[in-house]
Amino acid sequence: MHAAGLQVLAWVLPQQLASPRLTEGFVLQIEAPVVCTFDELASAYAWLQRQPSNGPAGWATEAGHQLVSSLGGTLPAAVAADSPAAPPSWATSTVAPAPVVALRPGGDAQLARWQAQASEHLADEQFGPPELARLLCLSGRTLYRRLGELAGHTPAAWLRALRLDQARRLLEARGNAQLARWQAQASDHLADERFGPPELARLLCLSERTLYRRLGELAGRTPAAWLRALRLDQARLLLEAGRFGSVTQVAEAVGFASSRYFATLYTERFGRRPADYPA
Repeated sequence: MHAAGLQVLAWVLPQQLASPRLTEGFVLQIEAPVVCTFDELASAYAWLQRQPSNGPAGWATEAGHQLVSSLGGTLPAAVAADSPAAPPSWATSTVAPAPVVALRPGGDAQLARWQAQASEHLADEQFGPPELARLLCLSGRTLYRRLGELAGHTPAAWLRALRLDQARRLLEARGNAQLARWQAQASDHLADERFGPPELARLLCLSERTLYRRLGELAGRTPAAWLRALRLDQARLLLEAGRFGSVTQVAEAVGFASSRYFATLYTERFGRRPADYPA
């Protein structure tokens, strides 16, 4: 079928099929065309209509009979009435395969496609395994089996893991944004060697205890270590830009009273002495 030009196939399994699992297992081994199985015709037709196309080429079949029109439009009545198979001129249409609903081996790649599809619906608390199965054009039984094989999870557990991971990534993004704001606020004060954790807490309108806890959560550092890292990062920018003539001047510009202490910390952090930079 693929050699003849067919790239998308909706396969409606008859209700009286003795072993749908055997058929679905066979479909999972098909590399091309992209095949999706359905329990009823309406879902097959809806799936076909969603596939990208530059011309009509998709078919839903049951018991060897053509049932619905294809992706790019409605088949002419004469064609639909006279031919159970696609005419050659239609069969060679170059339809792009569905990127996310193909039933094919692939493990991580297939899970990634399913995750991409599900991610748009995770905010809906009503979106559960039945809705996921419909989204992926799978029966509930096939979804349960395939997720067990690929992810070691039930559909409910897999969706729960996706939601937790999405929440974690959102919190990380918010944390990074907050750190960036704090860094922008602190950067104007780094030249002042007296600017330490108490002053930082007042600048950010936080108690010192809250600042200590939040920086530990977001950056894995104490306030003193975080400020020291900011100063060293700023010193590196100055040294690379060649804007200061001596190591002492750079140390003073970022709030270090001792140029020797600054040089020691800088070398430990970046593996290069401040004096190695061209003046």
